[in-house]
Amino acid sequence: MPFSWKQPHAEMQGLSGSSAIVTAALNCLLDFYRVRHLIKVEVRSNLVLNAEKELGIVAGLQDRVAQIYGGLVYMNHMDELGHGIYTPMDIDPLPPLYLIYAENPSDSGKVSIIDTFDFLAVNNLSCVRLMELGIEECSILLALQFKVYSTVRQRWLAGDEFIISTMEDVANIAVEGQKALLDKDYAKLAAFINHNFDLRRGMFGDDALGSVNVEMVEVARRIGAASKFTGSGGAVVVFCPDGPSQVKQLEDACQDAGFVCKKINVIPSLLNDNDLQTLAS
Repeated sequence: MPFSWKQPHAEMQGLSGSSAIVTAALNCLLDFYRVRHLIKVEVRSNLVLNAEKELGIVAGLQDRVAQIYGGLVYMNHMDELGHGIYTPMDIDPLPPLYLIYAENPSDSGKVSIIDTFDFLAVNNLSCVRLMELGIEECSILLALQFKVYSTVRQRWLAGDEFIISTMEDVANIAVEGQKALLDKDYAKLAAFINHNFDLRRGMFGDDALGSVNVEMVEVARRIGAASKFTGSGGAVVVFCPDGPSQVKQLEDACQDAGFVCKKINVIPSLLNDNDLQTLAS
């Protein structure tokens, strides 16, 4: 069955375009064969991930879960059930969020393929990109990216106390961040956003993250906003706790730095009645 698609943003911007293509293909197949009601929503992200693994892409589940469910999702990744526990949330408590990205990134870092134990997700390498590159170029690119990722993963597997405790802190941010969001405690939410990036920075270092990626975060922080990567780098999500005046400062700072700044439009959950039936089964 032939597929065609159009990606609304440029590649290498950390917006999960590669996994979104695979997720969209899965949704098309579910509808075409009329089997959406037979495939549990909870396992669909695993199906997408397995398809990418066949391409040699090392990844986690987070982007794929967000794409399957849509809207705002609280994720508890685990192995015991064969899938995680994913809870759709009301988007109303979300404060206004903004996206920063560089139209022509010159140094977007080396951390583009990330597994990080299902807390983080694959980011920048699409199957389209693999087809455009020659085999030798693909091998070099994959080797470079995996080397950086592999160092952190091997430290985890070796029982490195710093990596393990840091990843536990990353997971705890999700738990506490959900509470802050439901309580509309936006001061805490801003602190958690900043802390998330600081933890990643501590594990990988600025050389791996890339000077452009780090500068996008710092541009927002210099005007007092909270910021972190959208995924593994390439784009940054920003929260301006001080409101419209701070947003204007952010827009001006991004323009001066040569970055694009756009307001994020968060849509509600994409799940339909057939999907919801599988959740209840």
